[in-house]
Amino acid sequence: MGRSIIWNLALATALSFVSASDAKATHAVGGELTSACVGPNQYLVTLKFYRDCNGVAAPTNCSNGRSFNIRSANCGANFNLCFNLQSVQVITPICPTETDRCTSSSGVYGLEEYTFTRLVDLSAYAGCTTGTDWVFGWELCCRNNAITSLQNPGNQNLYLETQVNNRVVPCNSSPVFLTAPTPYYCLGQQISYNPGAFDADGDSLAYSIIQPRTSSTGNIPFATNYSLAQPIRNGGGAGAVQLNPITGTLTCIPNIQQVAVVTYRVREYRNGVLIGSVTRDVQIVVRPCLGNNSPTASGINGTANYTTTVCAGTPVSFTINTNDANAGQNTVITWNGAIPGATFTTSGSPFQTGTFTWTPTAADIGNNTFAVTVEDNACPLTGTNQYGYTVVVTPPFTPANAGPDLQSCGNVVLQAEQPYSQTPGLWTVVSGSGTFADATDPNTQVTGLAVGNNVFRWTLNYAPCGTTSDLVTVVNFDAGQQSAAAGPDQQLCLPTNTATLAGNTANAPAVGTWNVVQGSGTFANPNSPTTTVSGLGTGVNRFRWSVNNGPCIGVTQDDVVITVFSPLPAANAGPDQSICTPATSVTMNASNATAPASGTWTAVSGAGTFTNANSPTT
Repeated sequence: MGRSIIWNLALATALSFVSASDAKATHAVGGELTSACVGPNQYLVTLKFYRDCNGVAAPTNCSNGRSFNIRSANCGANFNLCFNLQSVQVITPICPTETDRCTSSSGVYGLEEYTFTRLVDLSAYAGCTTGTDWVFGWELCCRNNAITSLQNPGNQNLYLETQVNNRVVPCNSSPVFLTAPTPYYCLGQQISYNPGAFDADGDSLAYSIIQPRTSSTGNIPFATNYSLAQPIRNGGGAGAVQLNPITGTLTCIPNIQQVAVVTYRVREYRNGVLIGSVTRDVQIVVRPCLGNNSPTASGINGTANYTTTVCAGTPVSFTINTNDANAGQNTVITWNGAIPGATFTTSGSPFQTGTFTWTPTAADIGNNTFAVTVEDNACPLTGTNQYGYTVVVTPPFTPANAGPDLQSCGNVVLQAEQPYSQTPGLWTVVSGSGTFADATDPNTQVTGLAVGNNVFRWTLNYAPCGTTSDLVTVVNFDAGQQSAAAGPDQQLCLPTNTATLAGNTANAPAVGTWNVVQGSGTFANPNSPTTTVSGLGTGVNRFRWSVNNGPCIGVTQDDVVITVFSPLPAANAGPDQSICTPATSVTMNASNATAPASGTWTAVSGAGTFTNANSPTT
């Protein structure tokens, strides 16, 4: 009985602090505006409006708060539509025995979530190729006059918007918030609040805090001792406002009783390109808790770390522990289900432990964030905190491929593979030499190659699943290599039938090769420019020296001729002949000259004309 009296006195004090208002106050404690693409140029816009049940009614028609604006400067569009009410839900964070103000006038605390929707059809602007700047905006007069962080809050509107790029293919749905904003916190205790944003398209999200707005163009000035960096009054230092831009968790230790407004902006990126944003307005109430300490949740596996990294295809499981400093209290932990396919189970008493289990796939590469809410069983208001956790999924371990071995003439472009852009790669020199234009580019250019073999290693870092590497060899040819020269022609006389060739040198990696073109011969080493060649046949033996200098000048060729003669008997001009005039010609009858030898008739005395001076029987 004694404790109940103390609590009721405290609540009366807190209520007078929170509920002070003027005639215009709506007691809006926050809201968000989101959009879901339901087809080409079709968006289902959803307004979630959070109302303090101690205030006036929520918007009931288009003239008192259900109207919202649709505009695009690029497409020349600006028009209004009216929301339709879909549901009302009581979300007051009170204990089961406490009366809710939303259901009874005898209650003290009461919060409602109103959900409004409207289909927006942009088909009339389908031909607008610059429709990247669509804005759906909503505003309501007026804010809670009890707000301490803003100047003249009772005369300021609550403004929310979502920005849409209607040219994104496939069309984009904005992030949605899966954690209800019921932020009642204890004076002097650490706040941990997370809005629990989730993007069904798998886009990357980035959180920031912006100045609360009264219209699409108007920011509301902060009250004294409040600022954009410190929208909640605190003692500074470790208790100052901190925002994790990846998980969205906001922490601080408030040092005065207050009603502060925090406006979140969540931007979404696809392949590194900004494609949209949403805002959520949250009213944070800090009040004396008179003996109750808010529950807490640990980081991963009981640590202070709220991020873990895992490779796609590798199962991950970790626990989140809860605690409450108040003797006899229990805790309950729930999650917002923001990672499809994962499970979250709870166990233990009086302080529950949550176990997160998931096997991510390659489709989940990037940051995957979920939020948990830990709640105690204090009365009348339960104590709560929210925490964000990020599972960074890296690409699945894939063996490195440095690409095919290559030939070059001075420089080369490598042809490695990088299956996933998120996996960093690095080139290093194993042997030879080379300078990489960009050592992290799988297809970088390499200059400064040594003549001959240059070996490079391509390494991919699949942390935490390890590294993998592969080698590639680049054979660099000498641009100064001379064209093939087979050497001078030669003549031999049997029985000599072996000769030494005199081709020019092929500087490695260029290769020279001898081939028989005519006649016969056997090379002792067909790749030596000065090899011996044996087994030469009588007559003409033609050999070709080919130098292959790869991509520099390709293949050049030159021929050499070795003529082998046979020993012959002395020339026999045949028998002497006599003729009687008037005859003037005779047929000669000399012996044949065996090739490659040749015979030639010449006149020694007298006169005569040979029909064929090289024929023995001319």
